[in-house]
Amino acid sequence: MRHASNRDIEMALFEWFKTVRSQNVPIDGPMLTRKANSLACELGMENFQATNGFIERFKNRHGISSKTLSGEGASVDNSQTENWMQSKLPSLIKDYEPKNVYNIDETDVFYKMTPNKTLEVKGTKCFGGKQSKDRITVLIGANMDGSDKLKLLIIRKFKNPRCFKNVKSLPVDYEANHRAWMNSEIFISWVKKLDKRMTREKRSILLFVDNCPAHPKIEGLKAVKLLFFPPITTSKLQPCDQGIIFLFKRHYRSRVLDHIISCLDKHIDKQINILKAIQWFYAAWKDVTPTCIQNCFRKAGFMNQAHHEINATPQGHVSDSSDTDEFEDDDIPLAELASKWNRLRVFSDIDKNISFDDYINADENVVSGEQKSDSNIIAEVQQKLKPAETLSQSDEESDSETVDDPPPTMNEFLNAIDTCRRFVLSKSDSCDSVFRCLHELEKFSVEIRKAKKQTKLTDFFRQ
Repeated sequence: MRHASNRDIEMALFEWFKTVRSQNVPIDGPMLTRKANSLACELGMENFQATNGFIERFKNRHGISSKTLSGEGASVDNSQTENWMQSKLPSLIKDYEPKNVYNIDETDVFYKMTPNKTLEVKGTKCFGGKQSKDRITVLIGANMDGSDKLKLLIIRKFKNPRCFKNVKSLPVDYEANHRAWMNSEIFISWVKKLDKRMTREKRSILLFVDNCPAHPKIEGLKAVKLLFFPPITTSKLQPCDQGIIFLFKRHYRSRVLDHIISCLDKHIDKQINILKAIQWFYAAWKDVTPTCIQNCFRKAGFMNQAHHEINATPQGHVSDSSDTDEFEDDDIPLAELASKWNRLRVFSDIDKNISFDDYINADENVVSGEQKSDSNIIAEVQQKLKPAETLSQSDEESDSETVDDPPPTMNEFLNAIDTCRRFVLSKSDSCDSVFRCLHELEKFSVEIRKAKKQTKLTDFFRQ
């Protein structure tokens, strides 16, 4: 097939077309003509004029045809959502066990957000605006019975932040791009990695995702069947949006509050870097219980009648997100969080009208997936047409975060184990699993000393 003479304009126009149609906005020929001329101006081609012939060749090259809109476009009411939950969804999951039905979703997190810097403070000037923009995207996923919480994917602007110095492994997957959001390349790579894992385990799974430009269809998957929710319905149909993400953020924010209070008590800097945040994300995700995940799937209508691992409520009942039984297995009581929040308000004189839930949901409406503006589309097209270039030094390491301390020595590691043991022995409610972990750490230290190298540290913490 012959390429277009103005290939950059055509590529940009097609990217814009896909983005707009994913939002169910109708597009006709005159709209394409006007947009092509607008993109040409953005690209500096002032003499370009989109003719009828250009538009026709563009549609032929990309297989675009005219269709009649049916219904009322993207207006989705509760009856339509309920109909999908009750008629379409059961037929999709009926042949799959709950452990093989997954949902993933991205959420943005203002990971540095501390209440006394980014929320309104009485009597002082607030400098939290810039800090609140330092966000990351977190991909969260789990299966229907909560037995498999997928490894978190963290997406941030910097590939090699300074705080990663001396860090050889992370408890999460880490990706980077200039806007710190999910895009089609990262999504395809992540799904293919999951497909390889499920192929090794000889499993066949359903993976439900929301319908957005960052989630393209993927060909050639062997063990993963990718299914998309109907457009503009994910707030009600997606299990992750029914409380899983909220619980994850609640656990994370609780750790942030603990950190702030501890730093205030010790009169030390309370700065939060991405390495600390990753450790808290990992712990917060571990704290989300299978029961809570099951309840969120149930609320989204995922009730497989052929399997009884999940104790579902009566057909058609959908509880409100504020119901207490939805998070009954959550191990952070609200009273405990309220106590931390009230103590912090004493320290920093936070506005009494700001609640802890406001703090949790501060980044709720931030776009986490790729939403392409004209400038984004043009920059992407120009990058694709250029020869492959490596990231500049500033792209990789110009992060403002502080560098953590150098890795501990073997003696410091052994002393830390001994300190942990003495602490555990001083508590009357210590369980066997804690002692087993200490024993495994001791065995690991012996292996390290025998090998006289620390390269096994990565494998140990991966296990």
